[in-house]
This record gives sequence, C-alpha cells and structure tokens, in this order.
Amino acid sequence: MLVDAGIAGRNIRAGLATCGLEMADVDGVLITHEHTDHIKSLQVVHNQAKAATIYTSKGTRKYINAKMPKVSPERVVEVEPSDGAWMIGDIEVTPVSLSHDAVMPMGFSFRKGDSQISIITDTGEVTEEIFQAIKESDLLVLEANYEENVLMIGPYPYNLKVRIKGKHGHLSNEDAANCIIRVLAERNNINMPIVALAHTSKENNTPDLAYATVENILYDSNYMEGRDYSLKVLLRDLIGDVIIV
Repeated sequence: MLVDAGIAGRNIRAGLATCGLEMADVDGVLITHEHTDHIKSLQVVHNQAKAATIYTSKGTRKYINAKMPKVSPERVVEVEPSDGAWMIGDIEVTPVSLSHDAVMPMGFSFRKGDSQISIITDTGEVTEEIFQAIKESDLLVLEANYEENVLMIGPYPYNLKVRIKGKHGHLSNEDAANCIIRVLAERNNINMPIVALAHTSKENNTPDLAYATVENILYDSNYMEGRDYSLKVLLRDLIGDVIIV
C-alpha cells in the first residue's frame, strides 16, 4: 500500500525498491487529500500500479475526477470514516477525519494481527476521534510541521501564518509532543511505541529542532526517549530506513 503520491514517481519507485517491491506489487493507494504535495504523482502511480485501487474520500474523489481526467474513475473508491474499517488483503485499514483546509481530508491507521501503524499529518488539531484511532499504535507517523517561534518571525505573510497555526492548518512541534504525551499516558499496549515525526516545514522547522523540541517536552513530563518511546524524524524528499513493527 502507498499513502499519498506527492513525490516524484522515480522516488516512489526507489522507495518501493528498498522493500524489494515495485509498482506492480501495490494493491492500494490511499489519498489523504487533494493538495498538490499529496497527489502530484497520482497519475504516474495509476499508470504503473495497474492492479491498485485508489481509496479516498468523496470530496477528494470529486477533485481527482475533475482535475485528473486520465485517472480511471472506476479505480477510485470512496471511503468514509463513518463507514469504519475495510480490508486490503490481510491488512485492516481504518480512515479517520482530519482538521485541515482541504475538501474531506483523512488519515489512516493500519492493523495486522497485534501490530498497528497510524499516519496522521496535515491536521490543525488532534481531535478525540484521531486520538482514539492512534493511541495504541506501534508506529505513529505524526506531523510536526513547524516551530512556532520560527514561523512567527519567518518570511510568510501574516495571514498564512494564522492559517498554519489554526485548527485547519498544521501541528507544531509542541502540538506533536503534547499528543505523544497523552498517547504514552493512556495507551494499554505494553510495547514501546515508535514515533516518526513527519511533514516538517522547510521554512519553519528543521529535523534537529523538531526532534529536540519534542524530546525536551516529553522529558519534562518524565518520558525518556529509548525507555518509554523511540523517536525518529522523517526527512523531506529522502528515502528513510525501513521500520518494522
């Protein structure tokens, strides 16, 4: 499965290759929302992953049908959080509504046996629905888009800064840390979770800053990296290590 197709097709192929896979092996493509950095290579994936079904919300499907007419409508399936989970092969997929300035954005959680992976980016807040879906994740890919002080003194126009900080924008490093604290406090799973910070802004954050801010806030709440959780930062436009849960 692929979640989104917002990077160059050659990079998607290279990422699959690190897992010993190619486009023909993809069974499902899950699109979170219609912003360009999440769908710009969807046509390429559609053409090369010929057996793959594309899953997305009603609103995003309408956008794809209108803006990407070469994507076969019959291969795009609507899914809604209210419908609950469905299966792709032997993996259970649960969609969850996000709070972002897109038509009908969704995150996804995946479960196979006792293992769970959740991917939550592009949301201005962690709602109760989101939290309940992710709290038992063995791997939580979580947005840490910006450092607030860096955003506020940076070059973006004020209205864009307000949008990013708003409930329909993005999560800050501090927001991500507070979410992780609640996850660690309330989770019943005894396994140490892996948290991968993602969607870091090129202009308003750095990987080192995201890591340091989150780790420091968690440390102040008596959670230690390596003892209570494992923390990684996913780098922009680079293929990361394979994470196995």
